Amino acid sequence: MRQLMIVVVSWCWLCSVVYGVGQKLAGGAWTYELDELQSSLNIPVSSESSQLVVPVGSIRHRARYFSTDPRIEPITLTLKAPYADSAQKVAKEFAISPHMVDALAVYLKEQPHGLYPLSRKIRKTNPQLKRVIIGTDSLALININRLQSKLGSPSHRLTIRAHELADSEKVQFYHQVKPFLSHAQLTQLKARLTGEHHRGEKLSEKYFLPEFPRKMLRRHVHYRGPNCFHAAMAFQDQALITMSRTNLRREPNHHRLMINHDELWHILNWYFYEIDPARSSLKYGDVIVFLDVPAGHNLNKPAKYSWIIHAGAYLFNEFVFSKGSKSPNTAYTIKTLAEEWNVWSRHAERLVVKVFRKNYVNLAKKSMILSRNDWLQ
Repeated sequence: MRQLMIVVVSWCWLCSVVYGVGQKLAGGAWTYELDELQSSLNIPVSSESSQLVVPVGSIRHRARYFSTDPRIEPITLTLKAPYADSAQKVAKEFAISPHMVDALAVYLKEQPHGLYPLSRKIRKTNPQLKRVIIGTDSLALININRLQSKLGSPSHRLTIRAHELADSEKVQFYHQVKPFLSHAQLTQLKARLTGEHHRGEKLSEKYFLPEFPRKMLRRHVHYRGPNCFHAAMAFQDQALITMSRTNLRREPNHHRLMINHDELWHILNWYFYEIDPARSSLKYGDVIVFLDVPAGHNLNKPAKYSWIIHAGAYLFNEFVFSKGSKSPNTAYTIKTLAEEWNVWSRHAERLVVKVFRKNYVNLAKKSMILSRNDWLQ
């Protein structure tokens, strides 16, 4: 009986903790104006903008293997009603030569490989769209360079001008990145910040990004599934998305690293605490969560996880690491807060932001089911 009472009391305590964290997350610490997001660290940085394109090899791989591997998202071209006219117009845009326009238009109208299903949101807003699947047989008809441009993702390449940092800025920067970097990285970073071996050194991204974003930045994957939620969590610690208690279910026809908004909310409940952006400036590694809140909802009332539409990991100044979507058309990128805000405000009835900060626990001691990093080449 005593053991039963202990179990019951422990369970009640656990429920109260989880419920309390859930209430904390659901509170009103959110912002709906971009200028309310302030950085605690503004340092001298050089930024080079570029438009990333899906590599030709990735396009060919997806066109070849989508039919045998359901996790691979096929390459598609979009038609609008009236479809015959749209097929001709799209063929003129993407045909490899004027002589191939009619052949590509026929391919698009006949759809030999079928149509790629539209998302629920696209079906609701524009049900007349059709996405025609492109196979290897039709790639010979298509100008791949034009196709690459159509599938572009903007990104920034950052370089910190370490020689311009004040001593207090160096200390603050090192303190903020320390929980996210390996011992070897921290040793290299400290040497460059102190100028012991590299006076006037400029710091490229490899010196201040954690393992996952350092490896994946500006890269594309073949699979449908690794998304912005996964990227934001893997930035913190890759164990967050490989533990049985966080990646709770596997989505059909998606890579097993797909993280849903309910799973993201679950991770935030267990391993993060919420900060009020109006009272606490953003720090390196903070998770910025974008929500689409119905216009009639009272912002003093709890949020719903189903409203989450995007997430990213904050760096410094105005920069954020993220992935645009679960589609392999989007790369892992660095964008500005303004760029992120402009994109997602177009997808939201009312865009609001919540910010979460990681509790520094040793995730390596938590239970893992199996290694899920085999897809990182």
